[in-house]
Order: sequence, then C-alpha cells, then structure tokens
Amino acid sequence: MKIVDLIKYYSREDIRERMMEIVNNREIGVRYNNKFGKRPNILKSKDDILKYAKEGATSFHASIERWSDPMKINDNLNDLEKLRIGWDLIFDIDADDLRFSKIAAVLILKTLKVHGIKNFSIKFSGRGGFHIGVPFESFPKRIGKIDIAKYFPYGLRIIAEYISNIIENPLRERIMELHPKIKNENLLKGKLNPFSLVSIDSIAISQRHMFRMPYSINEKTGLVSIPIEENHIEELELKEARIENVNAELGFLDKYKEGEARRLFILAFDFKEKEKKKIKRELDFSNYKRIDEKFFPPCIKNILMGLKDGRKRSLFILMNFLKAMSWNYNEIENKILNWNSKNKPPLRESYIRGQLKWFQNKGLNYTLPSCDNSIYYKDIGVCIPDQICKRIKNPMTYPFKAMKFERNKLGRNKRTSKK
Repeated sequence: MKIVDLIKYYSREDIRERMMEIVNNREIGVRYNNKFGKRPNILKSKDDILKYAKEGATSFHASIERWSDPMKINDNLNDLEKLRIGWDLIFDIDADDLRFSKIAAVLILKTLKVHGIKNFSIKFSGRGGFHIGVPFESFPKRIGKIDIAKYFPYGLRIIAEYISNIIENPLRERIMELHPKIKNENLLKGKLNPFSLVSIDSIAISQRHMFRMPYSINEKTGLVSIPIEENHIEELELKEARIENVNAELGFLDKYKEGEARRLFILAFDFKEKEKKKIKRELDFSNYKRIDEKFFPPCIKNILMGLKDGRKRSLFILMNFLKAMSWNYNEIENKILNWNSKNKPPLRESYIRGQLKWFQNKGLNYTLPSCDNSIYYKDIGVCIPDQICKRIKNPMTYPFKAMKFERNKLGRNKRTSKK
C-alpha cells in the first residue's frame, strides 16, 4: 500500500480511538510491511498510531497476554511469569477458502454458548479468517492450585484443543456439503481431516504471541481487520473490509461477564487429562529406555535437518517427542540448540531457551498433532511417509512400530542363518 493511503486511513479519529481501547497492559508490535519494529513497545496515545503510520507502519499487533508493565518485558522466563497478569482466549481461524473459516467460526461460537459463554467478540482477520475473543475477566482467577493468569500458553492450547475436538465432525460434514469435489475425494481417500483445510492454530502460540489489532490493516491484502456481529459472519463480504468502506461502530474484547468461562475451563482440562492418561496407557513410556534417533519417524528426522517454515510449531513438537522418547532434559536442550543452528533463519536462542525452561518447569503434554494434520507436517514439507507410516496415526507411535519391525527382522534373519 502507498504510504499516503496508510496515513489517510490511520488519521481517522474514530479508527484510532477504537484501536486504543485494547492497548492497556499489552505489548504492541508495529509492523512495517515484512518486519516488526522494536520490541517491547506500547502505544501511549492515539497520536502514536499516526506517528508510526507516517514512518511507514502498515499494521499494529497486540499481545494476547496482559502485563503489569509491558516495557519491562524481556526473554527471561522468570521475569515474564512475574509480569504476566492475565491473557485473553483468542481463537485464530484461518483458511485459503473464507467459506471454511466462516463455518468454523459459527461452530466455535455455538460451542462457547453451549458452555455458558454469551459475551465474546469476533472480527475478520483481514485475510482468510476470523479472530474470536473471550476476555480474561471471563475466567476464574484460580482453579484449585492453578493461578490462571500464569497458566499461559498451556491454558489457551488446552481450550483450543478441546473446542477443536468438539467441532471436528460437524466441521467435516459442513465442508463436504459445501464443496462436492472435496466430498468425492473424501470417498476415495478415506476420512477427511477438516483441519487440513481450516486452521485453528493453538500449538504455535507461545509467550509474547500477538494478534492483529482491530481496525489494523493487513499488509498482504490491503483489507482491514474489522469487528463484526455474530449474525453477520456468513454474510460478510470482503469489500466491507476495504479501507474506504470501514466504519468503527464495534469494539473487540469489550464484552465480558466475570467467571462466565469457568465451566469451559474445567471441562477442557478434564478432557486433556483423560487424553493424556489414554496415551500413557497405550504407549506406557515408562517401560522404555531412551529411544535411539534411528527409530524416529521421517517427519521428525526431516524437522531435525533444519527448516525455513514452521519452526515454532516444530519446536513444540520436538520437545514433547524427545521427552516421550525418554531423553533427559540436557539431551533435549543440546539436540534442539543443534537443530536451531540448521534452521534458515534460526529462532532467537533466547526464545529457544525460554521455551525449554518453560517446558522443563511445566511438565509434559504427551499429545502431538496426528499424521493427517497437514498444517504441522505436509505443509512444511517434512511428511515423507515410509512403509511404517502407513500403519500409524501419530508420529509418537512410529518408534515402537519401528523397533518391533527391527526385532522381527532380526528374528527372521537368525532363523534363515540357522537353515
């Protein structure tokens, strides 16, 4: 976009006032086309928005987390834990086909209402999806020994996984009804994974994660991230998000009822605990010694060769996978630092160490995305299946199949040599 158009848009008083409504206690990211400006940063007044626009800023982003003093933020995990005073539940829905995102958004909102949540916000992302937000005030301050404010990003991931599990079947059915070609391909190839077509990305969320601010422009499309009413999701047309058509009637994250999301939080955690116990029963990791790298699935081996895309979600996958393979913390740390040196470009070492420290302190989440979740494997080019891959549904089960295959192979060779 031309800088004159950016300045004209961000000069609007109504736009800047709406943007300023959510900046309190948040870190702000100012983006200049393909790169962010200095961090940490804040917006002190609406005049700052115009100042940055005159400097060439294309979009503005806000932290999901809330901080007592955003300008004291650094990469030290302990400092982050002390500074964090809350976080909002944000569902980031994205798809190449906006119709699929609309279906997912409607299903998520219905699910929230079933769990007693009536106060939420929704906005168009500016490209192919939506952001649905439930403010932190809707959650209880504590559940048992858990201080909810400090339970980030784990709490958000668990809730997103729980909601995704609920809407998976209806999402699949609605997509196939909408798109006959996909339905026909599904009949030939087997069960369709709807999350290969529409993403509700939770694994990639980590400390200092940001979302596009309401009424901020998306530099890739030139469209504005506009808040909308729930009943307008399916009727939304992209032309409404053009800068010349935008009005600033609605806010975002401006509605809540204290404690309204307590039931959702409890049910999501109960679901997660059952899933963890199920996987532990099936694999019983405690019975295995450290598993050698030669038994890792192709996707993990390919990740370990270094990546250009998907580095953050791959970091999460590697930490959990290596721990499940009975590697100790020092081994995991050394392996991941070595892996990061092969990435192009590498993730910041301070970010890597912060994630490792958080992982060590918070414990293990055994679940990984299943093999048919293309967002985490195929889309970043690491899914190159072999004969064992055809027998599994999750990368975590591959090593145990591979070890069994090798034992059987050795047994066959011994029997052959005796003959």
